[in-house]
Amino acid sequence: MNYRQQMDKIAVYFGTITKIYHECAKLHGMSYNTLMVLGALRHYQTCTQKQIVEQWATKQSVNTIVKKFHSEQKIEFSHGRNNKEKLVAFTDKGKAFSDSVLEPMLMGKEVYHMYDYDFFYGNIIQNVDERLKAWQAKQK
Repeated sequence: MNYRQQMDKIAVYFGTITKIYHECAKLHGMSYNTLMVLGALRHYQTCTQKQIVEQWATKQSVNTIVKKFHSEQKIEFSHGRNNKEKLVAFTDKGKAFSDSVLEPMLMGKEVYHMYDYDFFYGNIIQNVDERLKAWQAKQK
């Protein structure tokens, strides 16, 4: 299998994973981005909105979802390294909600979960970085 075929196969996997997440979100009456924010908060436990935006969803979506979760008392804010930085974390209510939505997805057979995304994405970034450096070295 050549590089192009490998990349095409990975694209199909990402499409499949994304479709599964969209369907799971719909089953829970929420958007895909809401599901991704739940996954990010579960993954990081305590983080900034910026950290969520970097890998999980758009800035506007994250901000809207975080405000909604805060009004529903599912998350709480605390100060980070300075007064400007806000850390976000689940409350007990939010953790219970997250578990009720995500646990069945994480444990189901033949179901991709958010850590698959993280694994695949991390490998792709590393692979692309290595190939780019090799190509740049050849150009010198």
